[in-house]
Amino acid sequence: MSQVIDGIITIVSGLPANKKSELVERLVSSGTLTDSCEDALVIESRRNEPTTPYRKFRRQLKSKGALR
Repeated sequence: MSQVIDGIITIVSGLPANKKSELVERLVSSGTLTDSCEDALVIESRRNEPTTPYRKFRRQLKSKGALR
């Protein structure tokens, strides 16, 4: 990963959750980042979000009709 992306990730990881989402969304929508850079930023910005076990996630999708 480039030094620029490392610097951006450092900045993003220090921001409050709402500001992280806003910054990542703006960077991704600008179209100036490569796919791998976008992935790294999204992963870092969502690192502390609660996780959902796979089976629970499948049940949720089924209940919404997104899966059969």
